[in-house]
Amino acid sequence: MRNMLALFAAALLTVVGVGWYLGWYKVRSQPASVPGQHSVNIDINTNKISADLQKGEQKLQQWLEPKSGEPSKKTDGGLMLPSPSSPPHAKTSDPKG
Repeated sequence: MRNMLALFAAALLTVVGVGWYLGWYKVRSQPASVPGQHSVNIDINTNKISADLQKGEQKLQQWLEPKSGEPSKKTDGGLMLPSPSSPPHAKTSDPKG
């Protein structure tokens, strides 16, 4: 249970830190109208958040898709097969036989 709570806290702090760094929100503190009190305002930029998430999604899709011009490697039972465009391995002559 403690590990789950620590994981949640680490994820929350990561999102808060990344959001602040990327400018997703701004926190402002100013004196309130009542003496001795402060007013805290949090401005959330939802347009920037959605634009950054779309950019990240596009980069992830580009990373996951095989690059154009490169044939994808196919697997057969967990073994990697060479792509058809790769040159065959050169056979070396055995001096003993």
